[in-house]
Amino acid sequence: MEHTPAARVGEEEYDSIRKAVEAAKEAAKSGEEDTTVYLLRDVTESVKLTDNAQEKTQIVIDLNGYTLSPEGGYIFNLLGVDLKLTNSTPDKGGMIASEDAKGSRAVYVNNTTKLSTSPANYVKLTLKDLTIRGFQGALEGGAVYVNGSADIKISNCIIADCSAAGNGGALFLRPNNAGWTDSPYSLMIKGGKITGNTAGASGGGIYVGGGYSENTVVIDGTQFENNKSTTYGGGFAFNGNNNTNEATDITIQDTEFKGNNAGSNGAGANIGWAKKAFLSGVEFTENRAVSNGGGLRLYNNKDYGQDASITDCTFTENMAVKGSGGGLYLYEGCLLQVEIADCMMSENTALAGSGGGIYSYNTKLTMSKCRVIGNRSLNAGGIYVHSNKEAVRSVISDSEIRGNQVPASADTCGGGLYVYYYVNVINTTIMQNKAYNGGGVFLNQYKGILKNVNIKENQAYGNGGAVYMSGSWGGSNNPSASNYYTASLQGCKIVQNKCPASAVYIGTGTNNVEISGSGEENSEDGWIPTEISGNTGRGIQIEGR
Repeated sequence: MEHTPAARVGEEEYDSIRKAVEAAKEAAKSGEEDTTVYLLRDVTESVKLTDNAQEKTQIVIDLNGYTLSPEGGYIFNLLGVDLKLTNSTPDKGGMIASEDAKGSRAVYVNNTTKLSTSPANYVKLTLKDLTIRGFQGALEGGAVYVNGSADIKISNCIIADCSAAGNGGALFLRPNNAGWTDSPYSLMIKGGKITGNTAGASGGGIYVGGGYSENTVVIDGTQFENNKSTTYGGGFAFNGNNNTNEATDITIQDTEFKGNNAGSNGAGANIGWAKKAFLSGVEFTENRAVSNGGGLRLYNNKDYGQDASITDCTFTENMAVKGSGGGLYLYEGCLLQVEIADCMMSENTALAGSGGGIYSYNTKLTMSKCRVIGNRSLNAGGIYVHSNKEAVRSVISDSEIRGNQVPASADTCGGGLYVYYYVNVINTTIMQNKAYNGGGVFLNQYKGILKNVNIKENQAYGNGGAVYMSGSWGGSNNPSASNYYTASLQGCKIVQNKCPASAVYIGTGTNNVEISGSGEENSEDGWIPTEISGNTGRGIQIEGR
């Protein structure tokens, strides 16, 4: 019976990929132009690609519509060789698959050479127009494992139904921090889909570890769908170094995280201790975290900095089951500065915590032109902001907070917005929210300004249909004291709110409250008075009076 060749290089045919690769390497060294390895049939084989030459060899393998499966624990093991896997006939197929080989991976890279910090010594791995499916049981990186300096490009690929016992159900990437040096890397994922992958630890879809060099992670136009992690990062997880040397920039744009699950935090994505994180045009939909951050969790150490920008993103129907931040969770760090603009947070839920839409703790949050609509939580139905010092004063401006709510039971607070300490709210509409206390806004130990805020049609079942102010943790009557609480309402419109007691409730410990107009009579906008009218109950009630 005639034997069918496995691959060809140029016009020469070979009975194994291994032999074809060796022929391609020799052809490249002799200066031949056509050195691509083309598959001629489905192949089951494992290939270790090594090259100790001063200049690394690049191997290009075209699946040509056929399927590659592992013979042992991997298909490709790279050391000192660059590999490009592509598929020129995607209409015919083109898959790297494993059904029965538990503990196997598609690609394994362990680039620990001391020369790896030079870009010339990076391992370059390119995956294009192919499907990787069904790799299961590897400790880290179900389909692709990369340790050390690497330049990884993944374009228009599907990585599906893979699993790892540890981190990275589909892909695991980390620098080799071996004491003598760090090892920089870059990761670019464009298009494609990461779906149905599972991690026994973090990063159900993808896990990336941080490093001391200037690393970059870019994800553009990719779908992360129905991935699952036992701990954090159902779809994507980045875990940087908890110190000032972290130097990884993360950019995610025009990407969708949908239906991912996390056993702890950040079901869609979990990003911690990155140098900078930029998200633009990202959709977080129907993700579910057992703890915090149903859609996205951003965090860092309180002593070190991280800047983040979230622009033109949507957070819809995400859930934090036992924690806070149904849509978005921001945590820790005086230097964690986050800008959110032109975003929509709708129908998210924090079942047992605070901030159905957004939870922000000791973060310098600047939020503008956002809509926070129809979210639910135990407290702070729409937004919870805790900024405990002037250095992290947060600002919410030009936004809409509407139709959010918390349960009507006693002591639930802040249907639309709940703030601690240093927060300013400017040119914002807060309407049709519900809570037991503070249907629109709950201000706790507040030191800030509400300026030109339209607070209307909110409802409270206890006190403060529009605004509830509390200094219940022991405010001082000394204006120089650090816990001297002040609240200023300037040019606000407080109308048509419902509460059996009052529209504005000023509780014990709120030491200095100013209610006035805003602006100057001769300014461009003129003088804007504060209006309190058309509310049920008293307009203003001071506790004990």
